[in-house]
Amino acid sequence: MIKRKRIKKEYDQQLLEEIRQLKQEWMSLKKIMDCSVDASEFGQCDLAIARVKYLYLLNEARKRNIRAQ
Repeated sequence: MIKRKRIKKEYDQQLLEEIRQLKQEWMSLKKIMDCSVDASEFGQCDLAIARVKYLYLLNEARKRNIRAQ
């Protein structure tokens, strides 16, 4: 039982770290696109993909009832 809790905690920490990284990636792409004079279609797709990945993992954390401290 203790091993399961420890493994769950490790997975939860990995999920939170991934969420932080994806948010940082999304925000940096957003900043680049906001500063662009003529944003490319590929850049807009990358921005949308980064946003969707972040929101998906955020939703997964909510389902698991994980809170960042």
